[in-house]
Amino acid sequence: MPKVSKAERDEAIARLKEFLKPGDTLYTIIRQVSSSGMSRVIGVLHITPDPSEQEPNRLRIRDYSMLAARALEWRYNDKHDGVSVGGCGMDMSFHLVSTLSRLLFDSDYALNKVRL
Repeated sequence: MPKVSKAERDEAIARLKEFLKPGDTLYTIIRQVSSSGMSRVIGVLHITPDPSEQEPNRLRIRDYSMLAARALEWRYNDKHDGVSVGGCGMDMSFHLVSTLSRLLFDSDYALNKVRL
């Protein structure tokens, strides 16, 4: 993914703030790990009840990986459909969600993280 412009980043932040509220839970999926273990591709999902009245138990799953990558100015991996995160020795899914939470809501813990 090429360098993100300020306008694209601002738009991604605005859209994420529109869809996500403090206390929401984001689900992460490790989609790929490099052979060295020094980087991984992480998918970012938001699962909510579908407002449809016909099927009350139906869920809506939204993939916010690309918006998260643009908002954070991190690389998006098209091949594995997720945010490229470098580093090791800690929970990189937590790092991703915590950094996104801080960007959107000025708090490390405004968003909850569940790793799938």
